[in-house]
Amino acid sequence: VGGVEYSTQKLDQLRARLRLMLTQHLIASKYFMTRYYALSFPSIALSSFLTVIALIVPKLEGCKEIEGESFEDRDHAWPLAVCPSQNLGSLFNGINTILLGMMAILRHQTKADMHNNAAQNLQSLIMNVEFMRDDMTHFSQSVDNKTMAGDARTFFRGFSRRLGSVYAKVEEIQEMMPVHPAFQRQALKVHMALTTQEHS
Repeated sequence: VGGVEYSTQKLDQLRARLRLMLTQHLIASKYFMTRYYALSFPSIALSSFLTVIALIVPKLEGCKEIEGESFEDRDHAWPLAVCPSQNLGSLFNGINTILLGMMAILRHQTKADMHNNAAQNLQSLIMNVEFMRDDMTHFSQSVDNKTMAGDARTFFRGFSRRLGSVYAKVEEIQEMMPVHPAFQRQALKVHMALTTQEHS
């Protein structure tokens, strides 16, 4: 009985650790996805506006005056004010290029997807730990049925192997997708608040 209680406590500790790691990756995924949207939505808006800019911005008289002229022959007036229909598209196209370049360099979407995949794996591990704990509690009780007694022996013989497999996957996730300390601190606060609510 003492061994069962000790194993149950270890499973509870492991589940709490997995929940904390899950919170870390969810916070990190949300952080990077929010910044990806902050760059992608303006880029989409600019790309859509560039396709219809000729229909929205009227062609002013200044556009006719600068047609066929070289850059040196033009006055020093701001080109965007002289002919917005012709130069506004170039300005927006340049801004859109900057946004696309930032998305490619920062790779916010890729980082968010990696943290999201880690969170999904952790959710699966949490379910496995909860199933193991339920089986531990169930099979630790006195069982009169021979079939149930055989299932209990099978469970306890394979318990160490299943638990070791969970720890191995946890270490793999930590090595493949490390979490920034800022996300760890934020996740710890959230985890402590949730734990307090559960025990209150």
